[in-house]
Amino acid sequence: MPAALALLAAAAADRLGFESAVFYLFLVGIPVTGAGAIAAYGRLVDAADRGRHASVERFQAALAAFLVAVFVVGAASRSSVSLDLEAPGLARAALVIGFVVLGAQALAALVPARR
Repeated sequence: MPAALALLAAAAADRLGFESAVFYLFLVGIPVTGAGAIAAYGRLVDAADRGRHASVERFQAALAAFLVAVFVVGAASRSSVSLDLEAPGLARAALVIGFVVLGAQALAALVPARR
């Protein structure tokens, strides 16, 4: 949920033209998504320890790790030291991909757990 809020705020700031705010929102999202990725990996390990088939947990952990990468790319593309003129397009692509990943995580959370 905090990652979704950071992504929504970054999308709003990008729409309003606040490039530095987009950078800081992506930057704040890195530790937030990192903590989520660690928690998802912990759920994967717990499921494996219980002897369950952990395909949903594996998918959630992979999506969480990918979301961390999306936030890192988004922050790097909006950094003030970025020399590439196409960096704003990369930040917008990171926003779109981030929303897609969050949607996939929400759909994967709806899959019932096997016992």
